[in-house]
Amino acid sequence: MKRNPVLGNRSSSSSTRLPKTGSSAKKKERTPPAKQILESRHGNDGRHAITYQLELVRCGKARCERWHGPYWYAYWKTGGRTKKRYIGKHFRELVPIPAELAAQRAADEASVLAKRLRAWES
Repeated sequence: MKRNPVLGNRSSSSSTRLPKTGSSAKKKERTPPAKQILESRHGNDGRHAITYQLELVRCGKARCERWHGPYWYAYWKTGGRTKKRYIGKHFRELVPIPAELAAQRAADEASVLAKRLRAWES
């Protein structure tokens, strides 16, 4: 038979238990997400579809409330599992792209920027 040292009686019934105190009694605060996705791009290395994401991340230190970054990461699936690779502060694809495709992408981005500029000016 267990005795409750505070109440001096058996602690088998839940009605005689004291309420919890301290941090375990407080309602757990919802932890903020570990990352925020700012931009996403898609690519392909011939074997896998790759998603590139620009993310703000938390460092994990208990007292640090800042977002760090943004940093680029690559995600792809292999054998049913999602793989992740850190790329860095500046975007670069994991697989070099052909010069013609790079020129086409640059032209597309330039035209999009020109449209945005015209819309902003008007």
